[in-house]
Amino acid sequence: MFMQRLLQAKWVRFNHIATIFGIFSTILLSYFVWVREGCDPWLPFISDTDVNPESGIPFTIGLSITGIMLTLAFIQIGTLRQNWLEKYDIESRLIFWNKMSTLAGVTSGLTTSWIAFTPWHEQMILHIFQAIIIFTGAAIWVVIASFVSIKMSEIDESFSLILKNRIIAATISVSSFILMSIHFGLVVGGEGDLSSVESYLDSVVICTELASPILTRAAFFEWLMVFSLGAVLASFIPEIDLLVDDN
Repeated sequence: MFMQRLLQAKWVRFNHIATIFGIFSTILLSYFVWVREGCDPWLPFISDTDVNPESGIPFTIGLSITGIMLTLAFIQIGTLRQNWLEKYDIESRLIFWNKMSTLAGVTSGLTTSWIAFTPWHEQMILHIFQAIIIFTGAAIWVVIASFVSIKMSEIDESFSLILKNRIIAATISVSSFILMSIHFGLVVGGEGDLSSVESYLDSVVICTELASPILTRAAFFEWLMVFSLGAVLASFIPEIDLLVDDN
C-alpha cells in the first residue's frame, strides 16, 4: 500500500522536483559558503566544499538527505517503466535493461548519501572510491535509461516528444564524465600516484588559491556533469503522466 502511494503521479513528480531542487541547492549553497569563507571561487571540486568546516555543514546535511531522495526517484521511475514495459515489451529485453539502469541509479544514489560523511581530506582513498561509484553509476543509468527511452518511443510516439531534451542532456552528461575522468587521470597517472592530489588537498584545507589548472578543469566537468544529470532527471517529469495513466 505504501509503495503504491509512492508510485502515484503526484508523489513521483513531487519527489523528482524536490530531489532536483535539493541537489542543486545543496551544492550551490555549499559553494557560496565556501566563497564567503575566502576560498578560491574558481573552481573547486564539489567535494572540496566539504573540507571547509562552514561549507561542509550544508554539504553533509544536504547530500545525505537528497541521496536518499535520489535513490527513491530511481526506484519510482524504474518501477513505473517496468510496469509499462511488462505490458508492451513482449521479448522482455527492455525490462532487463530497465532493471540494470535502476540498479546503477540506486547504487549511485545510496553512495551519494554515504559520501556526505567521508570528507576526502580525511579519507581520500575511500572518498575517491565513492566518487567513482557515484559518477560511473550515474553515467550507466543515463546511457541505459536513454536507450530504453528510444525503444519506448518506437512503441509509443508519445514518448518521442520528450526524447530530444533527454538525449541532449545525456550526451553532455556522459561527455563531461569522460572528460572529468581523463583530466583526473592525467594528474594521477597510470600507476595511481596520488601525491599530486594530496598536495592539492593540502591547499584546499588551507583554503588558498587552487593551483592545479588540470584539476580545475576536471572540477568544471564535474559540475557540468551534475547539472546535466539534473536536466536528465527533470526530463522524466513529463513522462510520469504517460507511465501512470497507462498503468
